[in-house]
Amino acid sequence: MTHAIEIVNARVAYNGKPVLDAFSTRIREHSVVAVIGPSGTGKSTLLRTLSRMNDRVPGFRVAGTVRIGGEDIYAKGVDVCRLRRKVGMIFQTPCMFPKSIFENVIFGLKHQDPGRRKEFPDLAEKALRRASLWNEVKDRMHKPAPNLSLGQQQRLAIARTLAVEPDILLLDEPTSSLDPQSALAIEALILALKKDHTLLVVTHQLAQARRVSDETIFMEAGRLVEAGPTETMFSHPVHPATRAYLEGARDA
Repeated sequence: MTHAIEIVNARVAYNGKPVLDAFSTRIREHSVVAVIGPSGTGKSTLLRTLSRMNDRVPGFRVAGTVRIGGEDIYAKGVDVCRLRRKVGMIFQTPCMFPKSIFENVIFGLKHQDPGRRKEFPDLAEKALRRASLWNEVKDRMHKPAPNLSLGQQQRLAIARTLAVEPDILLLDEPTSSLDPQSALAIEALILALKKDHTLLVVTHQLAQARRVSDETIFMEAGRLVEAGPTETMFSHPVHPATRAYLEGARDA
């Protein structure tokens, strides 16, 4: 089995305060993995560690091994720009640049593939189609992106990421600020994208985790407590902490 992500005994700290502790897991290619657990337990830090977005955070330290596609991404000499092309990040609140829809989609391409400028219109259309947004915006590509609805902005953020053709998509609470209909559209998109990508989705919505993921990781206090097939974990959690969290979240 090929693993897109391998983490071995990873320890992450900010100014000496541990956030992830002895964290190890493997994530297979073309799967959707949900990451659940209490707030403040290191879920977002996990995603940021995989994309090396913490590098310039004062006091950030990482130990252990983090491999993407078999490559240790914290090894000396790693090309971080190339890594971020392979690993795309989608945030809780979509980040729209004060530019047109078209300029937002090709933003990464302009920096990663400037030599393909003539292809940008076709690449933008391809990305928007994959993000299920093309039919809604094809007649207003040069209108301001911030004028889109929040759900459309989130799909545009996904299209912008897809345009540079990453292998892995990291989604941090991608639907928490969206209305139910927009959230379901994002969920359908996640399921469609796993054919070509590996997706790691942080979510507090247990029903969502159950709907979209093949496997689930439960974290608590910076540690991986339990991981396995989603239906098995939700139906028959092994660890008492997992059981308590699932039962408490359902009752909340």
